[in-house]
Parts: sequence; C-alpha cells; structure tokens
Amino acid sequence: MLLAPPTDHRPVRVEFGLHAAGTDLTQHHRVSLPLYDNGKSMWRQAGDSGGDVDVAALQIPAMAMPRGAQFSAFGVRHIQVQMHAVCLGQPLLLVGFPMGFHDTLHHLPVGGGAGERALMCDGAPTARA
Repeated sequence: MLLAPPTDHRPVRVEFGLHAAGTDLTQHHRVSLPLYDNGKSMWRQAGDSGGDVDVAALQIPAMAMPRGAQFSAFGVRHIQVQMHAVCLGQPLLLVGFPMGFHDTLHHLPVGGGAGERALMCDGAPTARA
C-alpha cells in the first residue's frame, strides 16, 4: 500500500526482491525505490468512476535491475476467464508475501489455503468438506 490517508500510512520507499539468476534461486537482488521526489509522488495512481483504486505504477530505473536478470510477466493467458469454473467455497491457494514473509533460502512466496464448504456451483449443491 502506497498511501492510506485515514491511518496516515505514508511510506517513503517501496522495496522488493528479484531473483538475479534464472536457474539459481538462491541468488536474489533487493530493489529499493523512493516514492517521493521533493514531496511529489513518483507513482501513477489508477482510478475509476469511484475514485482511486489499489493499483499504482512506479517506473523502475534500469540501473536498479541486476545485470543479466531475466524477467517474466503475467499476461492475459494467466487470467481466469471462465468465471463459472470457480465456485463459491472452492479451495483456493493464495500465494504471496504477507507481512514480508518468504522462504528464507530462495526468497519465494509462501502459500496458504482458503475456502469454505461450497453451497452452490452452477446451480447445484456441492459436497465439498
């Protein structure tokens, strides 16, 4: 979160890690970027008809990237397009870095399950536990 006025949450930097070698996940590089330049935000805030949304873009200078790093990005093919294929209460694996936690050797995200017993799926009751 880059800004939360109700709680006066205003970090001055954003930090993230990158794997620096394609096959050796123990090699990682930390990037630290300022969020402000002379008091002016350096990110572009996204919004819709309801106002600001929790999406922002921040330019990453090329010199902040590790030499020889390889990048892969999520694309349209990674998005679930058939929403009826995901039912209420279906098991879900959440992967991320909650509160900065990560695998300490490879700096990989941690995963956790989510889900309750499904009530209906495509109009029919399910028998999930």
